[in-house]
Amino acid sequence: MKRFSWLVILLLLSLPSLAQAQLWRGIIDPARAIDWQTAVGVSGGIPSGTWTQCGSTIAPYTGSAATINNAIAACGANQFVRLGTGTFSLSSPINLEGHPNVAVRGGGALTTKIVMSSGSSTCGSTISAYACMGSSQSHGTFAIGSSTTWTAGYAQGATVITLGSVAGISANPGSESILTLDQDDDAADTGNVVMSIGSGFVIGSVPDARSCGGASTGVTGTPVSGCTGQTAQRSQQQMVKVTAINGNNVTIFPGLYMPNWRSSHNPGAWWQSSPGRHNGFEDVTFDMLALSSNNGVQVSNCFECWLRNVRILVGANFRTQVQLYRAYRTEIRDSYLYSTHTGGGAQSYGFESFSADATLVINTISHHNSARWLIGVGSANTVAYNYSFDDTSSGNFFWADQMDHDASTHNFYEGNQGAYHVQDTVHGPHMFHTDFRNQFTGNAPQGPATKTAETSPEIIMSHSRYANVIGSVLGTTGYHNRYQNRATIDSASGCDRSIYALGYTDTSCQGPSGGVPLDGVVATTLMRWGNCDAVTGFNACKFDITEVPSGISPFPNAVPASQTLPASFLYSSKPAAWWGTPWGVPAWPAVGPDVTGGDVPNTGGRAYKNPARLCFENAGGDPAYPSSSPRILNFDSKTCYIGTSGVGPTAPSQLRVQ
Repeated sequence: MKRFSWLVILLLLSLPSLAQAQLWRGIIDPARAIDWQTAVGVSGGIPSGTWTQCGSTIAPYTGSAATINNAIAACGANQFVRLGTGTFSLSSPINLEGHPNVAVRGGGALTTKIVMSSGSSTCGSTISAYACMGSSQSHGTFAIGSSTTWTAGYAQGATVITLGSVAGISANPGSESILTLDQDDDAADTGNVVMSIGSGFVIGSVPDARSCGGASTGVTGTPVSGCTGQTAQRSQQQMVKVTAINGNNVTIFPGLYMPNWRSSHNPGAWWQSSPGRHNGFEDVTFDMLALSSNNGVQVSNCFECWLRNVRILVGANFRTQVQLYRAYRTEIRDSYLYSTHTGGGAQSYGFESFSADATLVINTISHHNSARWLIGVGSANTVAYNYSFDDTSSGNFFWADQMDHDASTHNFYEGNQGAYHVQDTVHGPHMFHTDFRNQFTGNAPQGPATKTAETSPEIIMSHSRYANVIGSVLGTTGYHNRYQNRATIDSASGCDRSIYALGYTDTSCQGPSGGVPLDGVVATTLMRWGNCDAVTGFNACKFDITEVPSGISPFPNAVPASQTLPASFLYSSKPAAWWGTPWGVPAWPAVGPDVTGGDVPNTGGRAYKNPARLCFENAGGDPAYPSSSPRILNFDSKTCYIGTSGVGPTAPSQLRVQ
């Protein structure tokens, strides 16, 4: 009996992480989803009261950032440099690189202002930004460091893998290695999971793998420096933390997400010997309005770094306000991103990632950008409860609020409000992404311009397969008049006015283009449940069993036994610390088929304005910038968001099953 009990315990302990109880249980099949609750953002939350101030508070001054950077260098572990209230006029970047476990804190986003007055913007060897955190090692997408082969342990959910060598890999707490796992791209499309950028059938506009063996090879098979023996592009990536080493067996967290790791694709692991760790900027405004290029804040080769209550204001022609290079578990929270960009090209991003995993962007406003949240190569990146407004790109083409732009897997979007989400074809395919309780208008006016091209609230392009769209409120009554356009099935006519555009390869349901074929598999593998849309009618939310891919193989999804949805896949209870505002407390959940009486116009009462939107619409313009156009928000999270308790979901009503 004792032996049996121990066998049962060992069996339970050996089950893959995907088998653990998750809030999406009973709705999404475990093979199609992951643990977004514990595996994204800074583990345990951004440190606050446990860190101590290093040195004296620095008073505002004019000059280079040397005074601040010297104070950073003098700090010990788990300390922060305090900037006083007032305006710092700086002619060089603030640089946390090479100083792990150190942060910079101001007095508040409205009271501590850092005005960048110079074009000098290089923190490290190649990164151009005005505030940087992470590693002082070589920068850039292809800074491989060390690499080894991966010889066993490929099953989905596995937490122990076998490497060719463990030399230079650490499992010591506080200095654990962060491995990037990757493998050769697929050479052919088998009609289900496929990961490729340079093999012709999913090649987007440029090959752009951004990982070991990446874009600099083109499609010629030329090895990349630091990737011995690897001659193909390697667009599939997952970053993991090493927690134990036993011989060449390495225990990792989290377990493997994808089901297609295999020896025939030469899987490998690579890492930096000294990644940056636990850097953060908090409670400040970065004013870069007088400058006209580069990036705002850079997070490079960094593990669990963060921005909290940060306002980033940038001038025209900046590429992005926050840019990530090989960053793991970055958290961007309670912040405001603004650009003066108007017209011209598309590159003006609120947030952009290159080779990043497990990012958490939450309760943040992106304002006056051409693309608000842009996710590159990686997995498990999570964008939740944000509000975005005002597409500034030129012409009639609408740029997305949520954009999966490079090859990626298992990204997650919950509670966001804005125009639309696109999984595009530009730099590769997307697998197993999930949308839950978002409210996307598709065509609602965004600032002064109303666009009419690429205006579907859900655009899932060719080779973006096994997606899940659940409990969302989609579309604009009077504009959208088609429920869906499916490549290879439906006429593409009028596609921009459909709720779902599925399997096409270019804007407005065009294609094939760029070497990418139309893809009927996108629609047949899509899981939809409990969504409310303007074409069907917001009072007839769809629980349609024909939209559940229960009969496909592989990766079917059983028809859920219930129409009851959890309030969140990310939180087990309401995030009471920031869910309220002085202008109102949204219901929890704020969006979905079980919501009634909501205050978002043209949703049939199925959506309440989330806290980020309430802040944006009510905080007013900052009097310090009276001539800004559009007005810069008078933003500080400490006055925008307040703690709450006790608001629950309303009972479902007017639902239907087909």
